[in-house]
Amino acid sequence: MDCATEGKGEGTPVVLKVNHKCTSIDTSSGTITFEDGVTAHHDLVIGCDGIGSAVRKVIGINVEKRPSDSSCLHANVTTEEAVKLGLPDYSKDNAIEYWGGHNSVNKIVLSPCNGGSLLSYYCFFPRTKGDYANQNWDANAPVEDLLAPYPDLDKQVFNHLAIGKEIRPWRLWVHEPYSHWQKGVVGIMGDAAHPVSTYCQSRCLVTRAPLTRSR
Repeated sequence: MDCATEGKGEGTPVVLKVNHKCTSIDTSSGTITFEDGVTAHHDLVIGCDGIGSAVRKVIGINVEKRPSDSSCLHANVTTEEAVKLGLPDYSKDNAIEYWGGHNSVNKIVLSPCNGGSLLSYYCFFPRTKGDYANQNWDANAPVEDLLAPYPDLDKQVFNHLAIGKEIRPWRLWVHEPYSHWQKGVVGIMGDAAHPVSTYCQSRCLVTRAPLTRSR
């Protein structure tokens, strides 16, 4: 956001406007009407409004979804606390990393955030070990739920998860592939146009190790 809105560099800086709820979009003219009566006109309109996308419906995509066979819990770990406990400092690599295989339902994805001060963990496991399909996105889960699916997890990673905070379900859904992602001057991007049920492994740049300790 800072890069897009700053005056440095070529081009016109982006103007960020919030609290404008869209009520309709003309896909031919690019005219957007907002709930407060304000209208805007653009040559290109992109909807990045998530898995429950409203813009997706505007361009004629009405999806049917079903819960994935996988569940996921998200947890945050502070690097400072982990290091104080003598645990590995996973903040040194700024790439997205994962434990587990491409085709395994059990996998853990790690993304360092805030300059490495915060470690963001996405922990995937079979839905039979925990079903969060009906949970709200901001629902809290106990650390016991986070650890239970991984009894044989490498203890260094396990102990990271054991100090996890803000443990919340990341609901996974299966969508059939969409017939199109664009109509007129309106398109969708991000999770609004991402009809898959598991994490896109192509984004994972570094492989740490199997989930279990090598013997």
